[in-house]
Amino acid sequence: MLDKMTEAHASLEDRASELFSAYESQKALLIGVSGGPDSMALLHLCAQWAQPRCISIFAATLDHGLRADARAEAEMVAQYAAKIAVPHSILTWQGDKPATRLQETARAARYALLVEHAHTIGAKALLIAHHADDQMETLLFRLLRGTGPAGLAGMSAQRLHLGMILGRPLLDVRKSELVDYCQRHAIPFVTDPSNTDPHYARTHLRALAPILEAEGMRPQDWQRLAKRAARMEAAILAQLHEARAQLKAQRSADSFKAKAEELHALPDEILLRLVSEEIMRVTQATSPPRLDRAETLLARLREALEQDQPLKLTLADALIELTRHGQLEITPAPARNTPIAGANSV
Repeated sequence: MLDKMTEAHASLEDRASELFSAYESQKALLIGVSGGPDSMALLHLCAQWAQPRCISIFAATLDHGLRADARAEAEMVAQYAAKIAVPHSILTWQGDKPATRLQETARAARYALLVEHAHTIGAKALLIAHHADDQMETLLFRLLRGTGPAGLAGMSAQRLHLGMILGRPLLDVRKSELVDYCQRHAIPFVTDPSNTDPHYARTHLRALAPILEAEGMRPQDWQRLAKRAARMEAAILAQLHEARAQLKAQRSADSFKAKAEELHALPDEILLRLVSEEIMRVTQATSPPRLDRAETLLARLREALEQDQPLKLTLADALIELTRHGQLEITPAPARNTPIAGANSV
């Protein structure tokens, strides 16, 4: 049985209905639980909330096979899940592990396996325990890499991933609150040694947090910034959608053609997004061109449009050409070793 909530220190408990309100209509939820205080608190808090609502809660822990202690930690989660009557599964990342970009690859594998398991058990939503401190680190990380409005929107509270609702109900909750919650409810948890590993960029960003907070930039302030940026991004996307619909363009699987005069009338941000989208589409890329290079392309394109001059550039495996007949054309660039007459790389 789940232990009863105490009246003292009930702030997080009292917020449960607010935190999980988006999932009231779900019949089953899968919670990704690593064993850290964040996900263990999420497991317990969600189970407490779901029990009187007859919503089925499942939990799963991924053993990446990267640390000797990982299996024991997963079994600890399984034991605690059994104690509070939540079905739990241990998932294993099989196959060879990459020598580079290990964290990114492991993260992708974790989500893929969790989503697959969610489908198996009939859950339509996967909840993970990213919190306010994680959001702060994410925004810092992106700021240092020159992000735009989309990056400043940070992690969303809910989005679709691989056909599954991916929910982050704790984005407004401080990590210290989650640790305190675990301690008050005698919930066991482990500390991932990678959180203090100096080889990872986030470890250094984590060290900046107390300095920034002392200057008045608390995690909740970063979260407020993310929400404002998300609002701005939504407005940009709405205008982009309208511009895309009104543009008289010719599109095929591997080409884009549009009149230069129509493009010239678009605001810079909309033109940059539109061109980046078409580059992705014709090259079948999974991510947009680097923002700084796309901005260089935008500046060169604007200059050519204003001077009514032809232009030929390559960017992200695409050939972008502004013809003498006033038409912008985007096609896949020839093989890298093939010279393109008159074209420069961005």
